[in-house]
Amino acid sequence: MHAYSALSGFTDGDLPLVDEQLKFLLQISSEKERQFRRVVEIAGLPDFESAISERRLKVDRLLEIRESPECREFRDWLSTIDEASDDDIKERINSLRAKFGNAVRSYPGRAVRLLTTTGIGAIPGVGLVAGFAASIVDAFLLEKVLPRSGVVAFLSDLYPSVFEDQVG
Repeated sequence: MHAYSALSGFTDGDLPLVDEQLKFLLQISSEKERQFRRVVEIAGLPDFESAISERRLKVDRLLEIRESPECREFRDWLSTIDEASDDDIKERINSLRAKFGNAVRSYPGRAVRLLTTTGIGAIPGVGLVAGFAASIVDAFLLEKVLPRSGVVAFLSDLYPSVFEDQVG
């Protein structure tokens, strides 16, 4: 098969259908790539082409993050921004609320939240009630006021991690 550049399992009558299916898949992937390049450009992030030519791409890291929840959320979001303006995209990826929401879910952010609620709970006299109230406020803030954004996490943390630092 490889020696003759042939596909098995198809008849001559199937070729137009297979050709159209392949064109459709190519069109979809080209559109997703265009949207990805648009977001990377708006965000001011490095692109793959220059990193590959300069041998600065960490392929193992890229393979590691491609199935992360943040990357999946980013891919889902990419398919919804066809009609979005550049300003809308900038607003989403530079959202202070989303960045702060991601920060309070990081390891240091969780440690600060734990120390705060534990410290409040240790206050003599009102500690137990105040600690319980602080835990409720903490949960409310995380769920309603400061939601986690996989899009922002992907663009600010994961995507830059696939590039080697440039040695200057």
